[in-house]
Formats: sequence, structure tokens, C-alpha cells
Amino acid sequence: MCSSDLTPTDTTPTDTTLTGPGPTRTPPTSRAVTVASPTTTTVAAPPTPSEDTTTSLAPSATGRLAVILNGPSGHSIATMAADGTDRRVLATGNYTSPQWTPDGRFVVFESADAYATWAAPASGGAVTKLAAGGAGAVVSPDGTRLAFSLFTGTATAAPVMVEPLTETATGMSPAGPAAPLGVSGLARAWTPDGRRLLYSRQLGPRTDLAIVGSDGAGDRDLL
Repeated sequence: MCSSDLTPTDTTPTDTTLTGPGPTRTPPTSRAVTVASPTTTTVAAPPTPSEDTTTSLAPSATGRLAVILNGPSGHSIATMAADGTDRRVLATGNYTSPQWTPDGRFVVFESADAYATWAAPASGGAVTKLAAGGAGAVVSPDGTRLAFSLFTGTATAAPVMVEPLTETATGMSPAGPAAPLGVSGLARAWTPDGRRLLYSRQLGPRTDLAIVGSDGAGDRDLL
């Protein structure tokens, strides 16, 4: 038989009843399968750098957020509601590290391109300088003191300072000169009772976490 004499067999299922040895059986019928149409997903356009791109959040006692807004000319400080509405720009320029005072009335922040610490009313208003040459500023739990490191070129030689603060109806300002605690490093955080301050210091190639009293006493390493 030549291959040209071969006729392809049609394998399309039919509804014909098949008989043979044993009971009669019927081939299974085809089931209709519904294929859902592909859906279209809308992707929102990214925010423009001059308006958005939040890079730092600091919740306040009032439930608002202090944020950094990246823009073509620098980093501005603003506040907004937790859902992103009611945005208020407090300072335009090049700033970083926003933090709230405990009562939520002011936002404290630092210059990103120079060593200085500033404060602005959360509702908007005049920006005041709290400390020149300061870095790593942290407000005490009662809002009456500012700890910071007086930058002199290296973290090893940066004395940790504590400055008294005062608040008025329209602003925050130093209540007196800053005093050194007798230790050097970078201020990190106050203990909840405000009696001690955590700071980091570099000893050769090693960086240690230490704690010292707000009066300069009891300095010791933690890590």
C-alpha cells in the first residue's frame, strides 16, 4: 500500500451511541468553558518631584504627619493629615529630620546642607533658628530642652550639648545658652523620663552606644 492511499481519520467526537461487548455507553459531551475578558488596570502617574515623594514621616501628638517633600530645588518641610490631605508647607529650602515637639505645636528640623537646627509652628509661621552648628537634634519628652551635637568636623570631637527651650504663642526659641554634657558623639534619643540621653560615640574603628545623665553624670557604654 502506498502512503498516498492513506486517508486521515476524522477524530472529531460525535453523539453516536457506541455499542460493543457489555452495556451501551455514550461518549462524554463537551462542556462550554467561559473565558473572562482581560480587565484593564489603570496605573496612576507618579507624582511630580516638585509636589510629592514623601521620604520621612514623623507622627505628632495630634495625629498629623511631618514630612520631607523632595523637589528640584531641595527638601521642604510640611505637615499633613494622616490620609494625605490638608498639606501645609512650613519651610522651603533644603531641610531634613523633621520631628514634633511633644505637644504637637511645633516641628523641629535640621538644615541638610549646613549644620543648624530650626523650628516652625505646625500651623505655619516664622521659622526660628534653635542652634547653629548643631546636628542630630532631639527634643526632650517635656519639650523644654534640645540635645544636639556641636559639629566640629568629626563625630569623635562633637561635644553633646543641651539647650533650654521656650515656647510662645507664635514661636519657639532658646531660653538660654547651650551647655556641654562633658561627652562627645552624636545625640540619639532621650529616655522617656527625660533624665538621661542616649548617644553614639566612636572609639577608633568601633562605634558604641552610650548613655549619660541630663546633668552630665553617669556616663557609661550600653553597646
